[in-house]
Amino acid sequence: LLRSDVPLNMLHEVTQIAMGWWNCHLYDFEAHGRHFGNLETADGDDRIEDDTKFTLNDIAAQIGDSFVYVYDFGDGWQHQVILEDVIYPPQQTEMIACCIVGRRACPPEDVGGVPGYAEFLDVIEDPQNEERVERLEWAGGDFDPNSFDLRGVNLRLIELMGALQEISEPSRV
Repeated sequence: LLRSDVPLNMLHEVTQIAMGWWNCHLYDFEAHGRHFGNLETADGDDRIEDDTKFTLNDIAAQIGDSFVYVYDFGDGWQHQVILEDVIYPPQQTEMIACCIVGRRACPPEDVGGVPGYAEFLDVIEDPQNEERVERLEWAGGDFDPNSFDLRGVNLRLIELMGALQEISEPSRV
């Protein structure tokens, strides 16, 4: 669940948390033939519009609207995001996002896109494969492709909200 007024740069942060990635690569939102991203990393690409100035509602306002989120141009993770429903909370909430369901683990960073992830799974699921231990260590020591930590995702979203509040509050001396 996402607030419709979430800026696209924050939508990127929320997506990183939900996927379990570490925000190590460039990203892009594409909607209605326009591209939105971080201007500091756009490297002069004048097609990229400032993602801090646009919200989720600007690119997907009606049920069925969709856009593409691309992460890690080398690995090429493309996500089609579709607005499934619009709900109105009984009161205004400060929470910008809440994960209500998830399934399966996210591919590790830098695994090589879809083909690299398929190869990674083949290796780690074969106890006879000589590269199995090395690949598992590379992925953090243990990797269960069928796991999803809903509580962990929501705790990281709460931490993100806390960090945002600290940034927006004036410092007190």
